Amino acid sequence: MRLFLPILTFLIFLPIGLHAQSYKQPEPPESLSSLVKQGSQLFYLGEFEGMHGWALIRQGKPEFFYETKDRSAMIMGLMFNSDGQMVTMSQLSALKKEIGEEMYATTGGLPAATETIEDTQDETPPTTDTPTSLVGDTPPATTNGSGEYNLATPAVSRAPTQAEKMYADLITANWVTMNPQGERDMFIFVDPDCPHCQTFINSSDEFLTRGKIRLRIIPVGASAESARRSAVLLASANPAERLKRYMSGDEAALPAPETINLEAVESNIALLSRNRFNVTPVIVYKTDQGKIRLIRGRPTDYNVVLKDMNEN
Repeated sequence: MRLFLPILTFLIFLPIGLHAQSYKQPEPPESLSSLVKQGSQLFYLGEFEGMHGWALIRQGKPEFFYETKDRSAMIMGLMFNSDGQMVTMSQLSALKKEIGEEMYATTGGLPAATETIEDTQDETPPTTDTPTSLVGDTPPATTNGSGEYNLATPAVSRAPTQAEKMYADLITANWVTMNPQGERDMFIFVDPDCPHCQTFINSSDEFLTRGKIRLRIIPVGASAESARRSAVLLASANPAERLKRYMSGDEAALPAPETINLEAVESNIALLSRNRFNVTPVIVYKTDQGKIRLIRGRPTDYNVVLKDMNEN
């Protein structure tokens, strides 16, 4: 397992604008800022005819927004001038001159495969076979059919336990999914550069398929570089495939650009710290009876975990 000591001191805090500009940037619209908090990346394009432009990268796809002069509304799409020339294209060109190719770190699909690097695990990964039962069991969470969660209401009216609060926080954290066709959830805090996380991710396919598990990966970072990789992961297309490629040795699959915004990753790290988890990986799930379980480190026997989830 990888230690986080102290987590927040490793991070480089960047403005939402993401890149240095020679002109003063306005505050982003709240609707776009909220998407940044969830893992999207936001770039300021500049001003044209009194309208501020923004490029949003969400799940690897660019979207363009322009605010009206009074900042009371936004228009989504490309901007053209009166001569029919695309203003957005010239703004993107200027942005590229400012920050270089890093602006494309999260767009499109996966980069071309590169030579596999040597495994650099520095020790035998600490493991465990005994899930920890957290105090405060609760009925299982359900979905409303659209993928959104509804936490089941306890039969007895009472304040939620610490375990219930923690599980509810996990549901609202910033995560990406591996094996999305699964039927029940398992949450895991992952540092892309943690060798023990890498071992788990690289060996989990059969376990997830057999257990019909959706693995909700909550990316964090014990260093500035790994935090930046996590930020790229959250904003990228095909995030699970990118992560697996990176953890199998393809460094180009998950770059760590200096200009990346870390707000969503910082939120995940704060959640990790708030629950006094100082290692990765940390695995949390519910059994079929709604008991909340916690595993610190990589389990050595996946059969033990599946048996515990099924409680038989």
